[in-house]
Formats: sequence, C-alpha cells, structure tokens
Amino acid sequence: MQALRPYEVVRETVAGGVAAAGFLTCHYALTFPHWQVPGLATALEIGVAATAYAGVHLAWADRPGLIERWLGLEVALRPALPDNDPESLRAALLFTVDAVRPRLTPPVQHELDRIVEAVEAVLAVRGESDAGREAAYTLRATVTQYLPDTLERYLKLPRRFATQRKVRNGQTARDLVTQQLRILAEELESIAEEVYQGNAADLAAHGRFLDERFSRQDPLKHRG
Repeated sequence: MQALRPYEVVRETVAGGVAAAGFLTCHYALTFPHWQVPGLATALEIGVAATAYAGVHLAWADRPGLIERWLGLEVALRPALPDNDPESLRAALLFTVDAVRPRLTPPVQHELDRIVEAVEAVLAVRGESDAGREAAYTLRATVTQYLPDTLERYLKLPRRFATQRKVRNGQTARDLVTQQLRILAEELESIAEEVYQGNAADLAAHGRFLDERFSRQDPLKHRG
C-alpha cells in the first residue's frame, strides 16, 4: 500500500475526528424513546458518522491547500503519474501549480501561467501530427521533471534571500527562476506553434486538392 502524503494524513485525521464527533453526539446527546426497533439507533449513529466522514472528503481538495501550509507540512511537487494520457499530464501539472502558486511572487507566477497555457495548447493538438508525437517526451519531462526540479530548488530558499540577495551576474534567485520558467514556456510554445504550422499546411494542401477537384469543369457532366 502506498504511504499517505502529508496533506492526506491531515485530511484523514480531520475526517476521522469529525466522524467520531458525529457518532458520539448522536449516541450521548440524542435519545429516541419512541423507537423500539433493536439496533436502529446504532445504525443511525453509524450513518451520521459515515456521512460526516464522506462530507469532509468531498469538501477537502485532492491536493494540498491552506491548512497544510499553515501547519508547515512539506508538500510534494511531483505526484505519481500512472499514465501518459492528456488528463494525467494535466492533473499532474495542476497539482504542482496549486502547491506552489501561493508561495511565488507575481513575476514568477506570470511565467508559471505561461507554462500552464502552453501545456494546454500542446495537449489540445498533441497526437494530431508528427510534431505532436515528437513533443510527447518534452511535454512529459517538463511536467514531471523540469518544472518540479526548478521550483523545488527555488522554494528551498528563504523568500527574503530569494528576492533580495544577488547570486549570479547581479541577478537574484527570483530573477533566475523566472528566466528558467520562461525558457520552459517558450519551448512549449514553440512546440505548439510547430504543430499549428503543420496543421495549417495540411489545411492548405487540402484546399488545393478541393480547388483542383471542383473548380475545373468535369467533362463527364457535359456528355449526352
């Protein structure tokens, strides 16, 4: 069995506590003297507890949120990716983005948003041409390796140090991570553009075929 991640431990603890509170409240605070069916009260108490537990799970996000950050829990930036389909890649990207966005300053967030838009653009056209298939490795590596690696290294630094201390060529760590995220965004945007160009060329070729097929007179129509 896979070990629970920190935010999942918090969620299970809260859900279990709420369920136990609901059960005990029904057991000690409520009485049902007019119900004579054996075991009915116990069944109702269990039902309330199960409903409370399920309600917490439904209301609690499936990714780290404010409570985890308030508790100072370390949040993993790279979830397990069971498949290579677009939905799995999209979910993995959003997991990473949601975990780090509140900890980033606006310039870094801007480049992160560009990456999200570029990934969505590539996923929208991926597999429809040779260029889309060739982009599969770059896309997966960006979502599961390049982006989490970049963000993890940056977020290890205290915010004041990252935004104020010059570390290389007069640049702060924030300047460097912004530049690195910009490189990833531009690469993904170029992949999407390449696929768009290929699709546009296919469309133009199809138009020429239709023009040649239907614009000239068909001699068979004039026989008879």
